[in-house]
Amino acid sequence: MGTDHTTGAGASAQREYDRRRARDEATIRSTWGEGRIGTIAVALSSERQSTAAWRSGAVGEAEVGRRLDAIASEHVVVFHDRRIPGSPANIDHIVVTRAGVWVVDAKHHRGKI
Repeated sequence: MGTDHTTGAGASAQREYDRRRARDEATIRSTWGEGRIGTIAVALSSERQSTAAWRSGAVGEAEVGRRLDAIASEHVVVFHDRRIPGSPANIDHIVVTRAGVWVVDAKHHRGKI
């Protein structure tokens, strides 16, 4: 079964990546056109770092989500990608157990933290 990028862990980050990627492509095509030259320009263009960061974030959130789902049980309930009312922000993961509630914010960093 394939990964559903419209719901679940990392879904909102994936949608933001898709939106940014489409906007970047449209910007390139507005310069080079919709034909072959535009297609070649899109293919040869490097992804902007700010756009790539959303892709990386979506992948990281999905991986954390899979790992949290692996520990889910009748005593551990996991929620992913929950909206914060009145805000454009979201909560990446919420884990509810008998011992408490944890809010997990997934980030992808390289190197020593």
